[in-house]
Amino acid sequence: MKKTILQRIIIGVKLGWKTPNLPENVEKFHFNPIVRVLRVICGFSTISLLSGRIKELPIFFTYIAIFFTSVHLIYFSYINIIKFKHTKKVLKSNKFDI
Repeated sequence: MKKTILQRIIIGVKLGWKTPNLPENVEKFHFNPIVRVLRVICGFSTISLLSGRIKELPIFFTYIAIFFTSVHLIYFSYINIIKFKHTKKVLKSNKFDI
């Protein structure tokens, strides 16, 4: 039985939606509760630095915010590199043959 183009598109979208874009071990680390709390702290630090509201606090807090923002930038750069490599690996495999 031949599938129509619409059926093939629907199957492809469902398959793509279910496919994770991170390896399993990195995904477990990324959603670890401690890492999630640190991501929130890092995001708050980044927003406070970008908005300029950190200037109202002592300079010590600015240094802490700069540290957390640097960690945040490095972490998300590393996660994006891993996502790119994993997506490339998945696309080269025969997993998406419809």
